[in-house]
Amino acid sequence: MSNEKKKKKKLNAPQKKSSAASRQQPAIQKELMKYTQLKDIKNVKETFMKWCEEDTKMGDLIPTQVLSVYDNKLKDSEVADHMNDIRKIHEGGITKTGQTKEATLSMMVRLACKSGLPQEAMKYFQQIPKEKPTGSTDRITPRFRSIIPLLKAYAVMGDIDRCFSFFESELLQLKRTGVLTEKEAIQWEDSCGILLRCVAASKLTEAEKKSKIETVFAQLFSVVPVLHPNGKQKDVILDVATSCNCIPHPKVRVTNGGVAIFPATDPNPNDNVSLSSSTLQKSELEELQALTEQLALEGVPEVFHQQWFHFKKNLLNSNINYKSIIDAANVGHTAQNVSGGAFSHQQIDAVAASVDNPLIVLREHWLRGTTELEVKKKKKKKLPQLKNKKLKCDDPVEAKPCDNNEEEEEEEEEDDFEKINSFDQQLLDQLNEELIVNKSGPQYKKYWEDNNMLLLSPNNINDDWVIMYVALTMMLRGVDNVQVITNDFFRDHYWRMHQHPSLVTWKDRHLTKFFLHDTDRPHPKELAATSASISGGRYRKASFTPPPPFTTSAQRIGRNWFIPTSTIPVTWFAIDMNDGKNTNSIDEVRLLSRT
Repeated sequence: MSNEKKKKKKLNAPQKKSSAASRQQPAIQKELMKYTQLKDIKNVKETFMKWCEEDTKMGDLIPTQVLSVYDNKLKDSEVADHMNDIRKIHEGGITKTGQTKEATLSMMVRLACKSGLPQEAMKYFQQIPKEKPTGSTDRITPRFRSIIPLLKAYAVMGDIDRCFSFFESELLQLKRTGVLTEKEAIQWEDSCGILLRCVAASKLTEAEKKSKIETVFAQLFSVVPVLHPNGKQKDVILDVATSCNCIPHPKVRVTNGGVAIFPATDPNPNDNVSLSSSTLQKSELEELQALTEQLALEGVPEVFHQQWFHFKKNLLNSNINYKSIIDAANVGHTAQNVSGGAFSHQQIDAVAASVDNPLIVLREHWLRGTTELEVKKKKKKKLPQLKNKKLKCDDPVEAKPCDNNEEEEEEEEEDDFEKINSFDQQLLDQLNEELIVNKSGPQYKKYWEDNNMLLLSPNNINDDWVIMYVALTMMLRGVDNVQVITNDFFRDHYWRMHQHPSLVTWKDRHLTKFFLHDTDRPHPKELAATSASISGGRYRKASFTPPPPFTTSAQRIGRNWFIPTSTIPVTWFAIDMNDGKNTNSIDEVRLLSRT
């Protein structure tokens, strides 16, 4: 279908609706919607004002949709010429609907700011309700979409005092709500970038500018300890640092041991520096545990909540302390995305045999004798094609959970470890054929249960949250150096937890990567010998990469701010504040997020 035909089809789509709501729409609303989609400003205004004079009822969000045409169609420099019409539309909407929605007020804030009228924009902003009406589920608190335009307007005016005052009174309050999404985290970065540019353009002394930059950095990294890869703030930070007589270092290599090495080609090289690690306090662990439970149950039908509470009760009543929590689904699938690959219980057992006080977390699905273990290789498709794909419930790898007998789709992140976890293909084929035929799951289940090292993850709940909850429970019990054994990067968890700074620290200190390879020699532990008897005498050995001795979050060490960006792999850059101060601020910045 040509692009022109697609546009025509999209334009006509609303008129083809056959629902009762569509048939009840007044003719003038259909006419207005047509002009709105065409972004025909002249006819949009005339039709809207005509509707305001009629007796026909108008929806609450109609004024917002009309104003969005001005916001999207006009350039910033053109908005001022239309402000009189924009005000009339806003006032007409209030008279017609009897109320003003937060979205409409936010639109007026943006349009007034584009017209160079921050004082008028502030009047609209102050009308946005700060509290939810009784019984409302809407989030009424002013959002970034209404805050950022005003912040930018003050910055353009060069009013640094008002810029920082507005930031402290509104943006910091929004941060305290604890509801920042991934999109809002980028907007938080953008807001701090506006402040930094305002500082650079101000008439403050050099020392005052650097002090302001420190303040912005502390607030920025208390919410976003690792810069988002899709953001633009790295370039902003480097530019502002240069203009304020700080010394930028665009590329810094950080070793596995946490040593930050400045490139030899750097025009302003510094001595190499060791990055710091951060330790979570008990209150932070409890907060992280509570958030883990909240996200584990989010979107899960209440009928399945009882499974979580049963798991939680058994865990709390158990007096066994585990030090190594094994992400068994991740281990069992590692290096199996090849021809003849199969979910491997022996790989899980090999990992368990190589660590202290292991706990295997796995769904019962993988331990049934009737479960098909063969891994069906997934074809990579574009996202739109997945939309109409009907998943089969009998495919444990590709299907989404649709009953209690299924397993969630394994994350694509495992593919990053396919190269290092590679085995002899002939041996792999022989072993997996044997595993599929012998249905070894029930035998492993019995052995692991007899040795108090198996936890069956509740069905219909993401087992990653179960693993995190168990690990945090062990840490709160005082178990030393608890580790989650997985090759999962936990990237999705970071965003679902709204960039919780404590999660960054927890990940960096408590995720251990594993490496699997074949060996002809049996492992000295009894566990591996049992594994060999189940799987025909073949052995698989595991080795591990412990967590790095530093925390992947922005931190000031000495004169330098070291700032990571969440690319894959993580990249670092540094800003030498060149202020003569020698400080270490990693814990102070993280704890600032809690105030």
